[in-house]
Amino acid sequence: GLRNVATASHQAGAGLMVLAPRGAAPDAPVPELRAVYAALRAVSGMVDTSLLLPPLFGLRAHLLGPWIRAAEAGRALRVRRPDQELRPLWVQDAVTLALSGLERPLGRLSAAGPETWALGALADKVCQASGARRAWLPGLSSPRPLDLRLLAGQLEGPDPWPEVLPPRRTVDQFLAQVLAPGPD
Repeated sequence: GLRNVATASHQAGAGLMVLAPRGAAPDAPVPELRAVYAALRAVSGMVDTSLLLPPLFGLRAHLLGPWIRAAEAGRALRVRRPDQELRPLWVQDAVTLALSGLERPLGRLSAAGPETWALGALADKVCQASGARRAWLPGLSSPRPLDLRLLAGQLEGPDPWPEVLPPRRTVDQFLAQVLAPGPD
């Protein structure tokens, strides 16, 4: 699929940007990330910018968004794989990076968030900022099992955030903006 789109885009003289999960490598720990690497390699030379992104956080993103909504509704926050580490990137920082790639080709760029977090620590941070509580029984299955499998391959690798862009927003900065402090 990607090769067909890249070929058509190249033939039409149009630029092409590909957004994919961070961690795509020939030796990635999960087959999906190895497949992304193979697809990107197959279209090498036909893509102006390939942005490899980690999990994104924000109010409408799959990371932090559901927990913030649960906290606002008075529900406990459910955490699957609380020890799983990740380097989440604020969704607006990802948009800024993508817009930069539209202005000038960036080649293949693997970005990450400015901090490493465990999922449990992120949930605890939302609880602290909102006054919510954390559920200690996470449930038997994840609504997004592929996302959880991809996390293991997304910590490693370079993080060449372009110096011309503003500094990336941290989780603490984001939560301070969107949540009122909870009771101590």
